[in-house]
Amino acid sequence: MTIMSFIFAGCDESSLEIPYIEIAPVAKFERDATETYFTYNSDKKINEYNIYINKAFSNKVSVNRYASNIYCVANDVSYEIKLCNTRGGTRAELVIASTLDGARLYSIEYWYDDDGRIKKAALDGVDVKRIYNHYEYESDRVIIDDAGTQYILQLSSEENLGNVCNVLDFANAPITSAYIINPDLYFLNIYGILVNKLPSGQVVTRCNDGKNLSRVGKYYYEY
Repeated sequence: MTIMSFIFAGCDESSLEIPYIEIAPVAKFERDATETYFTYNSDKKINEYNIYINKAFSNKVSVNRYASNIYCVANDVSYEIKLCNTRGGTRAELVIASTLDGARLYSIEYWYDDDGRIKKAALDGVDVKRIYNHYEYESDRVIIDDAGTQYILQLSSEENLGNVCNVLDFANAPITSAYIINPDLYFLNIYGILVNKLPSGQVVTRCNDGKNLSRVGKYYYEY
């Protein structure tokens, strides 16, 4: 892929100090009929995952990391992830999705609030106009403006242990679930500060040691 240079308002041009947010080292993630198995490098970052659908092997994803970019191919889509110029944590400034022969499918630009959470995202390439999403965070809920439609996600008092749960997916906001927080990219830990409380009304199961989550609703985890 050709490396592209961009300047956006989503991140300051100077290096910004942000906290490092750890996602617990999930070995297996399962949702519906899809199982994903992860392997990690010496820095404890994911460098490969293998996807199975209905127990049959589907594809392998290799993750290539550089100082300011991450590249990977998942489900026949090639992703170039441009990272903010930060020290400490890592977060996406821009995600470009393309076909395997290089044709661009869509791109997403991100902005973050003072607490490091996604506050706005702009999606290009799936509609005739640019789509903007906005996110507001309260102690017991998240308010999502998903391409002009409002979704309210109620939160419980249960902690999102290890940040393994993609909480915003439970709002069932279509642009958020499919594009802004891409489920194929969630465990790459590129989305800034994650929602630290689990969605309400979900079955929650912890591992025997009580330190990790083994289930949140439709999601299952092994370590």
